[in-house]
Amino acid sequence: MAATDQKGEELQVVEAEPTPASKRRLLTDVAFIVLKFGFAAVCLWYVTRSIDFSDLGKLAGTVNFPLAGFSVLMIMVQIPLIGIRWCKIVDALASDGTRVPRTPFLAITAIGLFFGQVAPNLVGDSVRVWMVARLGKPWRQGLISVLIDRGVGVGALLAIAFLVLLFPTGLAALGDSRIIVVSIFGAILAIALAVLFLAPVIAPVLSGWRATRLLGAFALASSDVLLRRSAGRKIITIAVVVHVFSIIAVWSLGHAQGFDLSVIDSAVLFAVMVGVSLVPITIGGWGLRELAMTSLLQLNGVSSERALLFSVSFGLVVFAASSVGAVVWAFYSPERTGSAA
Repeated sequence: MAATDQKGEELQVVEAEPTPASKRRLLTDVAFIVLKFGFAAVCLWYVTRSIDFSDLGKLAGTVNFPLAGFSVLMIMVQIPLIGIRWCKIVDALASDGTRVPRTPFLAITAIGLFFGQVAPNLVGDSVRVWMVARLGKPWRQGLISVLIDRGVGVGALLAIAFLVLLFPTGLAALGDSRIIVVSIFGAILAIALAVLFLAPVIAPVLSGWRATRLLGAFALASSDVLLRRSAGRKIITIAVVVHVFSIIAVWSLGHAQGFDLSVIDSAVLFAVMVGVSLVPITIGGWGLRELAMTSLLQLNGVSSERALLFSVSFGLVVFAASSVGAVVWAFYSPERTGSAA
């Protein structure tokens, strides 16, 4: 590529070679991904070492596939809801009051959720930020909007889990640990609410240091969007509805495999499975989710084969639903959408 200086001389612009720092960063990222795959493999090996695969196959043959398919549909319905929630966040962050086009953001949401299943969650969120930047939005606004969207989803999950654990459940394994778990969830929610309400006071302090400047901007933007904008209630409501669909999916999948789950039991299992999936040490929660579910259900008298089938089935249901993003990715182009806009 060539450029022209003030004297009219043509200057050759040479592409910059990757720096040693960028190479080290790339190697570090690859190493973390490999470690996550390795950790998931170790967890799956540990869970399956005492599994009778012939019994597992027989149990798989008894699954009610229409009910399992309904679970896939319930997870799939969440994709446009998450996209709409994200759009409302971006609209609230816009200083000029303009509304973003819904179609490209729904497409990017589907793609990001797909990458979140086949790679670490951070990759899925990074894909969303990157694609929004390719639409012409400032990367900082895209990053903050994705962080708020992720935070609202996690906050709604903790709130539902906190409320659900206040009710009696048939999962006796929670037993004495219920109070501890409820206390931890309550403390996290209280801290999050305190940060939201005190953000106008905290943000200027955080903005004074370069290392915490983005954190201050995120806290202030979150407080403004969720507490001071009219869209805040709608954003929180959509986040709760998304998780309600997940609980319905767990309930339907449980009944498809012969579990007599109540709504409360389904909500508890949902909180466990989705909660461990958020721990950033595996890919899509695989391995760690199976370890947690087999431990929990075995303590409640469920065979290891049946518990493993239920956990793996939920993972496959989520993967099948999010595969819509792979189809969208094959046909969607941010550059074409940006040019049209």
